Amino acid sequence: MKKALGLFLTLISIFGFSQLAHATVDQALALTDGTNTVVINSSGTVFVLSGTATTVFSSGSGGTITWDGALGNYKVNVSTGQGSPTLAPVTLDLNSADTASGSTSGSLNILFSQNGNTITPPGWSLTFGGTLTSGSGSSVSLLAYGSNTDAFFGNTSSIASLGPFGPGAFSGTAGGSGAGLTTTPYSLTEDINVSGVGNTRYSGDASLNPVPEPASLTMIGTGLIGLAGLLRRKLVKA
Repeated sequence: MKKALGLFLTLISIFGFSQLAHATVDQALALTDGTNTVVINSSGTVFVLSGTATTVFSSGSGGTITWDGALGNYKVNVSTGQGSPTLAPVTLDLNSADTASGSTSGSLNILFSQNGNTITPPGWSLTFGGTLTSGSGSSVSLLAYGSNTDAFFGNTSSIASLGPFGPGAFSGTAGGSGAGLTTTPYSLTEDINVSGVGNTRYSGDASLNPVPEPASLTMIGTGLIGLAGLLRRKLVKA
């Protein structure tokens, strides 16, 4: 996993993706098995950075990127990443369905990244759930990280992780801190790693959500109390 991801980060650096920083929020979706690497930008344009990839469908608009295609041993991949403005600021969602057949399905990283983030919450909540059907020793895991350099897929600041989960249905939740993200704008990335053994089918969803400021929670609580009081007064009058 680390070797494949290291090669991927080297490739995007060579091709300039790691240097893309924007005054506004932007996204990128990527899949790599360490040999074959594809990146899809927020306009839906596909870049095959190494090896080969076959695109059936791709799209990008309004904070949502989708890619449907084949990459290495994973012959069926339908992946969608969502960020701002489809979702609230500093919120990411990545869902994917991926299938490989044969004795050497191997590793697949599915990544969704958003840069140009300017809001820094006190932390994030990371949730991950789905199903993995594969051989003994297979697993799936999720990492969430960020980068003060605002680089797509930059992994200099760890936020949280979940897994590895073995075959079968799985789910988990973890909290993470944004303490390492000390400058703005910065990037955020969700990274799903499927490590298949033999015939493999993965389907799941990963979500990174900001934790509200304590003051915001207090305001929400105060508003709910006020609403409850108003409803009680109306009921008494009725």
